[in-house]
Amino acid sequence: MAYVLLAVRGFIIVGLVSWQTMNLQRGSAVRIAIGSFGIGLAWYSNVLATIADVPYGWFAYSIGSMLGALVGWKVHQWV
Repeated sequence: MAYVLLAVRGFIIVGLVSWQTMNLQRGSAVRIAIGSFGIGLAWYSNVLATIADVPYGWFAYSIGSMLGALVGWKVHQWV
């Protein structure tokens, strides 16, 4: 069962990153925000293996991921 869960995690992460790459190319701020939040949420479940569980930490991590993607997108537009 552990192998199935690992495969599902890999599927979700790579699927979201692939979708996010398309969003960044097309330049939709809403889709970039949703995609990066989703990646942050999925990634946070992996991070829990190495850090202490923080109440609502998933939300802070996902918001940071979302803001990082949006800022990176805007910086890329300026350069």
